[in-house]
Amino acid sequence: MWHLKPSRRKKTIQQIAIDEDVAPAQVSAWKKELQERTGELFERKNAASESIKKSEAQTARLERKVGELVIEKEFLEKVRAARDRSERKAMIETQHPKLSVCRQCELVGINRNHLAPRETKATREDHAIMTMRS
Repeated sequence: MWHLKPSRRKKTIQQIAIDEDVAPAQVSAWKKELQERTGELFERKNAASESIKKSEAQTARLERKVGELVIEKEFLEKVRAARDRSERKAMIETQHPKLSVCRQCELVGINRNHLAPRETKATREDHAIMTMRS
């Protein structure tokens, strides 16, 4: 094809049309298309798919964030009626399926250390350590 052959001299559209046995209008159309789409020749073939993947990843992150915010909003709607700290403290759900105890405390403005400590049984080692004398 003429467009792939290296040329030492420039030819007019008429000369190319005669040499390649095509209409001059066709050569002009090819030239115009080549000028408009030259950037595509040097573009990476997977650039579009990478752009789509980045967009999908961004969308997934935003959807996760929206989900987190909806859960927190629902939790705060329950807590909104509480007037004092003891009422807010009583609303902390240790078995909440989505919000950790730490995050619930942050949302209601309670220090997690002020929650009732969990009772644990002391082991024999614990008793031995507690009864040791220096």
